[in-house]
Amino acid sequence: MMEMGDLLKEMGEIVNKTNVIQQKMTDTMDQFNKQTFSAQSTNKKVKVKLDHDLIPIAIEIDDSLLTPKSKEALTKSLLEALRKGVEQGRKNFEEKMSGIVEEMQTPAP
Repeated sequence: MMEMGDLLKEMGEIVNKTNVIQQKMTDTMDQFNKQTFSAQSTNKKVKVKLDHDLIPIAIEIDDSLLTPKSKEALTKSLLEALRKGVEQGRKNFEEKMSGIVEEMQTPAP
């Protein structure tokens, strides 16, 4: 059975670890909220830029796709670039959060 002093010390370590994790979470979210994600279609004729909420904020389209005959190619390229941007943003967020979750699961020293 643990003595009161040992319990208090362990509780203090847990509180400290919680504070460190909370600060890392805040820092990670602040960093993530400043990020943008860029992606392009496979044919490199459409480029998109998304904000941290994965909302498109810029689209660049090659002039060769701006003809009536190119409507289908433009649609395909635009959707492809947007999907890639969203996937990139989601993957980035998941990677950052998984690091924090792993740290939360590590026992206090």
